[in-house]
Amino acid sequence: MLSYISNLTDAEEVTQDVFIKLYFSLDKFRFEAGLLTYLYKIARNLCQALSLFQSLSKVPDKERVVIELFYIDRQKYREISETLKIPIGTVKSRITRGIDKLKEVIKNEKT
Repeated sequence: MLSYISNLTDAEEVTQDVFIKLYFSLDKFRFEAGLLTYLYKIARNLCQALSLFQSLSKVPDKERVVIELFYIDRQKYREISETLKIPIGTVKSRITRGIDKLKEVIKNEKT
């Protein structure tokens, strides 16, 4: 995990999550590929998710909250609008701006 995640605590947590996820998904494992391949896929997906959440945390709150409600909580524009008491157009523009800022954060992290 340390080759993907530089923070030891995060790497330990992801490692634990990999085995928890493996335990609860063994009934879906088809044995068409090796178990190590399956473990690697789980680990890679969790590392990518952690990396994305870390990048998202660097997006300003106004945009980050709307992105989380839309993409993570799967709320509709109307629901977000009502929850945050902002117009639907503002919800849409904050999502667009937030995604642009997230792309910029990711781009800067790669350089």
